[in-house]
Amino acid sequence: MANSEVLHANDKWTNSKGDMHTFFKNLYYIASGYINLSLSFIKRKKYQQAKRFWICKKCPHKKRWTCGLCGCVIAAKVWAEYPISEIDGKSIGGCPDIPARW
Repeated sequence: MANSEVLHANDKWTNSKGDMHTFFKNLYYIASGYINLSLSFIKRKKYQQAKRFWICKKCPHKKRWTCGLCGCVIAAKVWAEYPISEIDGKSIGGCPDIPARW
């Protein structure tokens, strides 16, 4: 196997450009999603998260409890507070599908 074919362990944790800033930003959003998920039993359930969950539930890329495209746990991902685009009202960086579903 040539050196160019060898994948480094860190390659799967970064985007195609190897941008670690993007990795840590996404890690922050997912961590906040887990925190919001754990607090969801205390807080009143939000419409936006319920809508995202049902969109993910119907997605052909869904694998049991995780997203087949990014590997995130869906229950936490839908609770992450991603920024919302003013153009189409969808989250920026939330759904990894092209085009984004939410």
